[in-house]
Amino acid sequence: NEEHPRLIEATRTVMAPGAVMFFSTNHQRFEPRLDKVKATRIEEITARTVPEDYRNKQVHRCWKILI
Repeated sequence: NEEHPRLIEATRTVMAPGAVMFFSTNHQRFEPRLDKVKATRIEEITARTVPEDYRNKQVHRCWKILI
């Protein structure tokens, strides 16, 4: 849970400007720390990505990150 900003930043450095990154997790007590991520836009898209048959829809989270 603590490492995701560094993982996203490391990935961002090898992506071209305008690229799109998707970040998702199924960690039950995930606390996003995306405020330090350098991105043009960060949008939570969880509602559009949770599978219909997923038992606990409150666990899955997903973001679209525009570099």
